Amino acid sequence: DFGTGGGLPGIPLNIVYPSSEIYLLDSTHKKINAVKDIIKILDLPSCFTIVSRLEDLESSWFGSFDIIVCRSVKILPKYKSVLFKLIKNNGKIILYKSKLMDDIGQFKKYQIHDVSHPAIGKRKIIVIEM
Repeated sequence: DFGTGGGLPGIPLNIVYPSSEIYLLDSTHKKINAVKDIIKILDLPSCFTIVSRLEDLESSWFGSFDIIVCRSVKILPKYKSVLFKLIKNNGKIILYKSKLMDDIGQFKKYQIHDVSHPAIGKRKIIVIEM
């Protein structure tokens, strides 16, 4: 979960898929400390935190992830190259967006799913395939 903030969507994903290892990444120590407390309270042994900027992750993480999720994050070119290194072959990057779709054109293979609803407003899920 790149740019996890308060642990969304990573923590709910780990609750639904408890046998999956979920890594929550954020560069803000305060946010990660709060997320660690939530993980402890909810007893999620397969949910882990990483305090780092995406572009500063060590190369030992390259090719480690089947799926990377990002909520409300604009995918800058500097992020794109790192995301592609982190994801396994045939992996997927899943973006949850309400606005700022101008960053999607940089990807070659993607699907857009409109999940808009009056209760939540305009929302899209973009699935980028490797």
